Amino acid sequence: MSYTKLSLKLMLDDFIKRGVRPHGNLLTLSRYYINFDKEFFNRICRASGWSVEISEDIPFLNDEIIFHTLGFEHLESMDYSDYEWANIIHDLNDTNVSKNMIGKYDFIIDAGTIEHVFNLRNVLENIYKMLKIGGTFFFHQPTFDGLNHGYYNFSPCLFHDYFKVNNYQINAIVPHSIKDDFVYLADPQINDICVKMPIIEGSHNMVFGSVTKTKKTSFDVMPYQVNFPVLWDKSAKETIDETFKRAKNNSIYLYGTGNFCKCLLRMLPEKYRTKIAGLLSKDADEIGLLLYGHRIYSLDDIKEKNSTILIATINKYQNIVYNRIKNLDKRYNVVRLD
Repeated sequence: MSYTKLSLKLMLDDFIKRGVRPHGNLLTLSRYYINFDKEFFNRICRASGWSVEISEDIPFLNDEIIFHTLGFEHLESMDYSDYEWANIIHDLNDTNVSKNMIGKYDFIIDAGTIEHVFNLRNVLENIYKMLKIGGTFFFHQPTFDGLNHGYYNFSPCLFHDYFKVNNYQINAIVPHSIKDDFVYLADPQINDICVKMPIIEGSHNMVFGSVTKTKKTSFDVMPYQVNFPVLWDKSAKETIDETFKRAKNNSIYLYGTGNFCKCLLRMLPEKYRTKIAGLLSKDADEIGLLLYGHRIYSLDDIKEKNSTILIATINKYQNIVYNRIKNLDKRYNVVRLD
């Protein structure tokens, strides 16, 4: 497997953001080829404000040199076989890891292994078992366009939803595209984590993540994609039913044009659809467009008094949207779903 310039930079960025330095026991899932030289390594460490460097005249770097220099004290590597001289031979499909490895590692790094392992659930259980409480798992995985590279191309929301529902502390989930040494980062908050990756011809698309195990962390809670639990929630459905039953025709605006609003529009009974006056968005590029037959307006476009604004977003964004429009409460009936 390859440990890239970007893998190193994103990991160092996460360390700096959290005020943490590499230390203790590190486990890498497979051995890594290092695809940068010592000049790059020294330069990026200086740029990060770290006084570490490789001074020896080394013709090429390996993973042991890199990780020891960064400050990890004890290094181990795990693989299915010893063909690359990993010192722990274990099939990640098998959850029976050695007892002396349980809760051992301060850090686990995967720079492109788990997409090659068939039983992903067992991989995640193994990572949970081997991490200490307070330990961090770094991963750098392909998202799409890796035809026949491995068994899986991962969507960023898989990692977000799994680690969230299992009470990991999510430090970073960064989708990105790479082409010709240029990196195009996607905002992980866009579109409820289910980001629209930039489509760049010839690019390689990845997701980097950093998550930390807490005292409340588990491994076996099955996630449901972040957009849908709110739609399934009984209280939210009751709020929507009551709002539409009381409203007059053409008197409800839905605030939100992301995935949640799209799902809601697809599922609303026809008798409710006639009561929708339009959709609201703060995105200038969306104003004036149509979404499933409903025009998208700005807040300034609303002229009718006593209209209802239903905040059609997931729980995570209910407060954000409400704070944006709460000054309209006196003119309009603002309804929240949380």
